[in-house]
Amino acid sequence: MGETVSLECGFCSRTQELSIGSGMMYGSFSLDDIIKNSRGKVKKHVQALQNTGVVLSNVCEEELLACPRCNTLSTRFSFKLFDKQGECIYESIFNCSRCKTRLLPPDKKLTDYCCRYCLSPTLSNNGLTELWD
Repeated sequence: MGETVSLECGFCSRTQELSIGSGMMYGSFSLDDIIKNSRGKVKKHVQALQNTGVVLSNVCEEELLACPRCNTLSTRFSFKLFDKQGECIYESIFNCSRCKTRLLPPDKKLTDYCCRYCLSPTLSNNGLTELWD
């Protein structure tokens, strides 16, 4: 089950909707689906792994990430690929679109981050949360 959290900026009044988790839509994602949703070097790397036959399973989700430099939140389609021994052989890595710093899992309350539009530190949870599949 996935979840969408809605945050509102007290300065610019814009709303950020963050969809997090896997839901049913990603539970049945195949390696071909991952390749179709990937680009550039990532796509080529995953195709190479597929051609070697080492990938046994995968986990896909909308991952909540934070930029430690901009202090903003975002979500990205991420995935991990596992071999026959259950070892992770590939994991999605993302950079901030604004400052190019590597995005990391959040380490504080969502309302302690800044608005991704105006960078104001005035986010509040507007109480709108929904579950999705």
